[in-house]
Amino acid sequence: MIDGRVSRNGCPPFLCFDLCLIPFALRLITYNLQLLSYPYLHPMKNISEAFRYLDNAKEILRDKAHKEDGYYQDQKYVKMAGHTAYTGVLMALDGYFRGERKKRKSVEWYQEALAKEDKKILTTFNSAYHTLHLLMGYDGEQNVKIVKVSLEEAEKIINWVATKQEMVNA
Repeated sequence: MIDGRVSRNGCPPFLCFDLCLIPFALRLITYNLQLLSYPYLHPMKNISEAFRYLDNAKEILRDKAHKEDGYYQDQKYVKMAGHTAYTGVLMALDGYFRGERKKRKSVEWYQEALAKEDKKILTTFNSAYHTLHLLMGYDGEQNVKIVKVSLEEAEKIINWVATKQEMVNA
């Protein structure tokens, strides 16, 4: 007891807290742990999230970029779609390589990790990096054929990760 103050349950106020706060505190701790380990918590959730990002990229192109004569007319939305699709690829790869390194990774890190796994998927990743991230995301490449091929490359990578994770979980 300090200064004669006592809480409802008889403990000094600085040593204990109300028991009704325990469930709230546990929920808060659980929620924060899920946020900290989000990409590493459920590997198959990364696949569904990656496909959701890819679908969002296709929707941006379909609804906002306006295709005409084999070219998208609005470069802003092509850039947005490129960044979105590339983020989906990285999300899938982060789920596959979970636990190896949790902070932000460079493209070289992904290339080295994929080189150890599968040379063919490394080539696909390099192509996706150049077309989705650089050509679409930064340069705003408006050619519909190039955009279509780059989205297919992204889908190949996500499917590869899904197949690998199914093999591990089986």
